Amino acid sequence: MTFKGINTLTCRYSIPSPSSPIHDTLSRWGSASMEHPALIVNPATEDDVLAAVEVARLNHLKVLPVGGTHGSFVSVTPSTLYLDMSALDAIEVDKTRQTVTFGGGVTAGKLLKALTAAGFYAPLPDSNTVGVIGALLGGGTSYFMGLKGLTVDSVESLRVVTAGKNAAEARTIGPSSPPEERALFHTLCGAGYGLGAVVSATLRIYPVEELHLTENKVWTRQLIFPPSGLKPAAEAFLKLQVQATQIAQLLFVRSPPGTPNARSPVVILSTSYFGSSSEAEAAAAILLDDDLSAKAILAKTTLVPLEAINDKLDPLNSHAGHKLMMVSRVLGHTIEGITASFYKWLAATDQYPDAQGSNVLFSAHSSLKSQQIGKETPGVHHLVEQGLRERGCMIMSMVWCFSPETATKLAGHGKEVVELNLKAQQETKIWQPPSFMSSGAKLEELFSKETAENIRAAKKTWDGDGVFWSPYEMSERL
Repeated sequence: MTFKGINTLTCRYSIPSPSSPIHDTLSRWGSASMEHPALIVNPATEDDVLAAVEVARLNHLKVLPVGGTHGSFVSVTPSTLYLDMSALDAIEVDKTRQTVTFGGGVTAGKLLKALTAAGFYAPLPDSNTVGVIGALLGGGTSYFMGLKGLTVDSVESLRVVTAGKNAAEARTIGPSSPPEERALFHTLCGAGYGLGAVVSATLRIYPVEELHLTENKVWTRQLIFPPSGLKPAAEAFLKLQVQATQIAQLLFVRSPPGTPNARSPVVILSTSYFGSSSEAEAAAAILLDDDLSAKAILAKTTLVPLEAINDKLDPLNSHAGHKLMMVSRVLGHTIEGITASFYKWLAATDQYPDAQGSNVLFSAHSSLKSQQIGKETPGVHHLVEQGLRERGCMIMSMVWCFSPETATKLAGHGKEVVELNLKAQQETKIWQPPSFMSSGAKLEELFSKETAENIRAAKKTWDGDGVFWSPYEMSERL
């Protein structure tokens, strides 16, 4: 197959053969909604991105910018120009201005290590291989939400390539840009998928010394329980009064292969505290209780280097199998919801052995800082719904299986788990953060009517011809 304008590409590119195994063509975190793209382009410069967008326009392809490959809602089709941004991986730390500028292909782990080496931190994703740009386009969550709000609350500027009316254009935009560009900036900061390719971003960063860490490490407490310990673990989790400097998590997972009692269901209760050890011990006193610890298979307190705080999730970053996620932010958790979710998850992973990598995560952090930012700066990052900012707790149900048949049978499992918890709280609305949206989500499912219209307006202004792939069902309303 030949493509118009392909000779204008000076960077590496490939034309995949539809007959080749898909995993020889692409490596993504999950295999759902993945077909052979029409063209894979590996830009090394901004000019390469501009050229790729023009090739897509000429050949009626949809540009899909890709950083960390973790978007489970992303669809790759035969009409996709797959824009692999991984070579745009430069990182520049400005200690004087306390900012970092990084490329569109930089992952959270790489940026975290670069910042901590320079004595700084930022509200970055909690998974090393997640692309930072992809995360912030959906608002961005992190361990530091209680201290700094969402990732987008620290964004100073974005360098973005848009399709333009007649030719692709690159511009730097921020909160002080002219009105039309400023509106694009605010849309990108929280509802930014499908509007362009962000080639770099500048974030505010914060000195590690302000955290007052003990030995420059993060105090963590972890307890692992058998199923019989579900109730005491859940009760302790619910009793924690989570501070702004703290995050707490309750995880249902099966022990991995090669470990004692492999594939056995366990309940993991943990908290991380971004302050001194003495403060941490006071904030997490209930998790140090001797009676609670005696019920656990394992109970340990560790000091984790700040640059390694994401490492515990590395086993979940494997590029293998089908992964289906359902996430909702909630005002709180209940013992009824947690208990019902455990037995729902246990039954599913018992029935489908190839889905035993599936898990359910409950997390809690302070939402006060995020709420404060949303209220004190009206119009700034206004496409982040205040309802998301108000909800300091989250439920994440992930199905991880290896056969398409199991994926089909468990397609509704995550939503059912979330709905069990909403029912226990007498809520009905699923508050999905855009970065964790479901495949095929409609705008009105994620945003208010006003916000949805703002997103449609931005799409019409900056990509009226639909050159960029969008996860939202825009239909013909553009």
